[in-house]
Amino acid sequence: LSDKILGQKKLITLLQELICSPFGGKGFEQNNNTAGMCVFTGSDSVDELSHELGVKLLEASGESLHFGTKQGSREIFAACGIPHPAGTPSLDDEDLLTYGDSSEHGGKVYWAYNHRYIRSSHNLAIGIARLIVRGVRPRKWVVKLNQGFSGKGNASIDLQHIQRRFAECQVGDLEEATFRLAKLIEKELATNLKCEDPKMTWLDTPGQVGFRTQIQRLGVIAEVFIEGEVPTSPSIQAVVEANDVCIVSTHEQVLYGQVYSGCRNPCNPAY
Repeated sequence: LSDKILGQKKLITLLQELICSPFGGKGFEQNNNTAGMCVFTGSDSVDELSHELGVKLLEASGESLHFGTKQGSREIFAACGIPHPAGTPSLDDEDLLTYGDSSEHGGKVYWAYNHRYIRSSHNLAIGIARLIVRGVRPRKWVVKLNQGFSGKGNASIDLQHIQRRFAECQVGDLEEATFRLAKLIEKELATNLKCEDPKMTWLDTPGQVGFRTQIQRLGVIAEVFIEGEVPTSPSIQAVVEANDVCIVSTHEQVLYGQVYSGCRNPCNPAY
């Protein structure tokens, strides 16, 4: 939508006039920064549009989108020493990360193509296998597309039977064991991955892009699914500028499985 608006200069002019009219003809910069643009999600195109309109973008910039992804969040947690579930990619999984290839999707370029992510079930399986070899063997793994909304980009998989087989066998060459484990895990991903979105399938269907294709487009992570008697899911909205952080609102997400179904305001005071 942003690209379409940017291609219509007359529309840009009209929007500029509409934005200025409530402020006596003064633009955003001239009126104490009171006008802003709120969007569903940021992008490079949205950045350009806010610049053209002369209004402030009330959303993370396109260059910051990576840090809002699942992988980017894990990187921030690791850099800040914040406890988080074991998962892949980790610092040891650099060899599994690749840039996107627009030729695979009719030449269409997604913002995520400019970042190095796990982009295949093969590499995802290797990352999980490495963790299992190191002794990480949960009851369930959660698999997340890097950019998903309301939990609908999430899926889960039970690999306990594979983990038990590995624990019971004599392991000599760890690299060979990882390779064999990864082959088994890759097959499980294609057949037993349970998507939170009931409409999502592993392979593409008419009118529906499959989970495997979304992995190629957006990248993916896998991490240990943390279980507890009272799961909580707080959400905080903040504006970060320079060294200043302003908390705008908080809420406690109500989840059905891993999917957002509503919220309570504010979030748990413990946060």
